Amino acid sequence: MFLVIMASGAVTLADLTGPTGGIDRLPDDPSILKRLLREAVEALGDKDERIAELSHMVREFQRWRFGRRSEIIPAEQLIFSFVQAFDVPERPAAAPAGAQVPVAPRKPRPHGRRVVPADLPRERTVLDLPPEQKKCGRCKHDLVQIGQEASSQLDYKPGQLVVRETVRPKWGCHNCEG
Repeated sequence: MFLVIMASGAVTLADLTGPTGGIDRLPDDPSILKRLLREAVEALGDKDERIAELSHMVREFQRWRFGRRSEIIPAEQLIFSFVQAFDVPERPAAAPAGAQVPVAPRKPRPHGRRVVPADLPRERTVLDLPPEQKKCGRCKHDLVQIGQEASSQLDYKPGQLVVRETVRPKWGCHNCEG
């Protein structure tokens, strides 16, 4: 691969690429320069082929190691009795080519918050107005409860779950619609 002409004192490709090599040491003969260039291009091509081969091997190994099938247990490794729980069920026989297989519609998943179970103990807190604030600001008549807002929150106390309910009554005046 390297040009070695010791008798004539010609420079080898290894001499040019070494730590002390350089362009100053190139011979002036065009035929020797062409031969050195051919060797360099050939060596570069060999290295490119080797890099491509190794890159392909790395990709194949990664696909084998981390691909979808990497966690499937081969049948010959099923020697333990507890592994029977992991057996893959057999596939049903394929339908004939002309027959249509009915597809069941997908059930929509529930969204939003889940309902708090009714059997849990509840702590109810009513946030009410003091009696002096239950008078109308305009006509000074007593306010009447017209509704309430309630919220519940799941809380954990050591050893049990408790539902904290907070109730906020709404007040209004029937005389002046205030």
